[in-house]
Amino acid sequence: MRYLILLGMLLSGTSDGDNPHHGSSAGATMKEGADLYARGDLAGAVAVLRRQLKEETGDARLHFVLANALYRQQNWPEAIHHYGEAARLRPRHPDTHLNLGYACYHLGKSAEAMAAWRVAVAQSPQDALPHLSLAIGFLARENRPQARHHLARALELDPNWKDRVAIDVRWTPLMVTEINALAEEDRP
Repeated sequence: MRYLILLGMLLSGTSDGDNPHHGSSAGATMKEGADLYARGDLAGAVAVLRRQLKEETGDARLHFVLANALYRQQNWPEAIHHYGEAARLRPRHPDTHLNLGYACYHLGKSAEAMAAWRVAVAQSPQDALPHLSLAIGFLARENRPQARHHLARALELDPNWKDRVAIDVRWTPLMVTEINALAEEDRP
């Protein structure tokens, strides 16, 4: 569900780096691609957004939504490329860095994932999800003290974090199992 909220935010232009073409034919194409994405037609969304990016190479939102569709197709290398472009064009968008971290994680690039998640935490320190992501990263690197630290911070920020990760499409069942196991270790 989180990706639908982000999609709505992107289309409404509520975040920084607003698209100067929003409302124009480029905005209409963006909306078409986003609608296809929201309906689950990932191939259609990718085709429309790629076509639009040929004309609007500097549009961070197009890169972000295209990367989200590629992510859901598990096309990690291309998703990483477009998240990277979105981050370059709009560096102060924590969800771009968060998603970039997940794509890197799935491709086995743990150092890049950790770097992206650290940026997301720095930009959005009151959001539990970047802290949970770092906890997963530290678990993968077998650094349990740091994993526990970020899990504790996430719990302070959002006691219902289990509900969040259970519905978040970026979290694999293994990731959910690992973070739940860590949480259980710390119970008295």
